[in-house]
Amino acid sequence: MLSQYRGRGFYDPLSVSEMDRLFDEMFGAFTRREGTTQAKPIVVWAPAIDVIQKDGDLIVRAELPGTKPEDVDISLQNRILTISGTSKNAAEDVDYYLQELPYGEFRCSVMVPEGVTPDSIKARLENGVLEVVLPGMAREAQPIKKIAVETGEVQQKEEASIFPTKILGATDGSEEAELVLLTAVDLANRTDSALHVVHVSEYLPRFLAYTEEEPAEREREAREVLDGQVKKIEEAGGTVTETHLRMGGRLDQKIVELAEELDVGLISMGSRGLGGIRRTLMGSVSDSVVQYVHCPVLVARRGRLEEEQKVASIFPTRILLATDGSQEANLAAQTAADIAEKTASELHLVHVRSVPAYIDPSSERIKVIESAEEDVRKEAQQVLDAQVEQIKATGGNVAQTHVRLGRPDEEIVLLAEEIGAGLIEMGSRGLGGIRRVFMGSVSDSVVRHAHCSVLVVRKKEK
Repeated sequence: MLSQYRGRGFYDPLSVSEMDRLFDEMFGAFTRREGTTQAKPIVVWAPAIDVIQKDGDLIVRAELPGTKPEDVDISLQNRILTISGTSKNAAEDVDYYLQELPYGEFRCSVMVPEGVTPDSIKARLENGVLEVVLPGMAREAQPIKKIAVETGEVQQKEEASIFPTKILGATDGSEEAELVLLTAVDLANRTDSALHVVHVSEYLPRFLAYTEEEPAEREREAREVLDGQVKKIEEAGGTVTETHLRMGGRLDQKIVELAEELDVGLISMGSRGLGGIRRTLMGSVSDSVVQYVHCPVLVARRGRLEEEQKVASIFPTRILLATDGSQEANLAAQTAADIAEKTASELHLVHVRSVPAYIDPSSERIKVIESAEEDVRKEAQQVLDAQVEQIKATGGNVAQTHVRLGRPDEEIVLLAEEIGAGLIEMGSRGLGGIRRVFMGSVSDSVVRHAHCSVLVVRKKEK
């Protein structure tokens, strides 16, 4: 039976050396860390050294276990003192279960003051410690000067909110798109942002094949849709910096490509609000854009208040900020506070934690650990309190905080309905490619299932 003691001289299947051996068998010896051997010499190792001043001399000490004076070479060139040589293995005819003492070729170098000559250097090796003395080379100790480390506060202030920025409003000319554009206009005016408008039109032939006149006719119709949307924006008091027409291709792909081309800071678009199995099987353009674009996305849809009041823009409204205390959540928090202040909206915060539970072996059912639930709620409230303090420090206000236990996406959507939120805002870790396909994210799920607008905030990538 193997001993559970993991001290020196006992075999341990989980020791670093044993793990190294297993990795070496599978992948070769490239995984071995310096200083750990398995009865094989390391090519070159660097001894530990100290450099001290004593009685006017400068002294370099190096640990060289198992080394004899005749195995050590000391050289000086261009103010570089080099200690090199070979440490021979003391017992080569034994089997090692664990060996961490270094042996084989070693080398280390240190820069010395000007004026040192090879003839003046003295060296002594005793008890495995080499001492190299440079007579009279000690220097007066200079006062310690602390060097300030920049915290990046300027950058943090620039990233404290995504506004002002360049907003890209995507429209298809529908009634829902009108809400999107007028909300984008409202945001652009209140945050001093530039507004771009894009309309992507698919080529859909009326018959089995295109006629010669049909592509030009479809482009003319698409241009009329775009011009009509611009007219509504101007009537609402907005200004369009530039319009963009894209013909053919996938709608989501065209929007993402244009966003990257223009280097926009926010995409505003609508969602047809498919639900249930249709949403699962079909997805939507907004879902795809949220997943793959590298900037924040506002998916605008009419919530309960917007339907009741028939408003043109979703603002002012009640904003629900979902936070987990991460860097992404901090950016979302500052953006939410900025929007709330500039649109006269009410800001609520929510933090969701998993319910502490276990599987009861007797019934094979999941049971909640009631004794731990209160601790989890306290920890969640601490996260919220810290986020509130950050928001207040920048001049923002929080109307109320909420702690919820359960699935984050489900609890966020339910709470938004309970308090009548017109906008859910949250950060996104920005997973992409195959990881997004298999993993999804909380933000993706909230965009799919919320009955109000959702703003997904992520740090814009270049």
